[in-house]
Amino acid sequence: MNSQVFFSTTPQKSRLAPDSATALAPLVRLHRGMPVTDSLAIAREFKRLHKNVLATLDSLIADSSISRLDFKPAKYLDTQGKQRRAMELTERGALIAMPFIGGKNSRTGQVRLVDAFMQLRQQTVEKHAETWKGIRQHVAAQKQEITVLKPKAQFQVGIYPVAFLRRSCIGSAS
Repeated sequence: MNSQVFFSTTPQKSRLAPDSATALAPLVRLHRGMPVTDSLAIAREFKRLHKNVLATLDSLIADSSISRLDFKPAKYLDTQGKQRRAMELTERGALIAMPFIGGKNSRTGQVRLVDAFMQLRQQTVEKHAETWKGIRQHVAAQKQEITVLKPKAQFQVGIYPVAFLRRSCIGSAS
């Protein structure tokens, strides 16, 4: 089973990470419900060469600073249509890697990355809150409908009229 993520980028104008249309790409995004970023976004944000970001990530993975659960190999298409290596990182993986990435925009990149994860988390919470609000309203309406449809007669299981018991006892005694 291939667990790699594949995405394409627009042509590179410099040796830094692709930045033309991908500059508009979000720094973080949801992938299968989990907030993630990728090595291209990190390289672009920190103004580092993508190969250097990958080397740093490889080093952190090799010494187990980033666990297997915190990253996933990915591929992207370069300007020549060739597949190139990239990495997708969970929020935890990205936050661990940030201090080691460095570059011209180290501090501002770290702040923007943390802010982007927090903003995405807040948007997700708000979206789920609206969904839960709708579900709660639906359940309340269902409960109200059930009380309207409740049977009027009351039945008690296990309690029989005395006359029925006498006939049963008398009939079995004879």
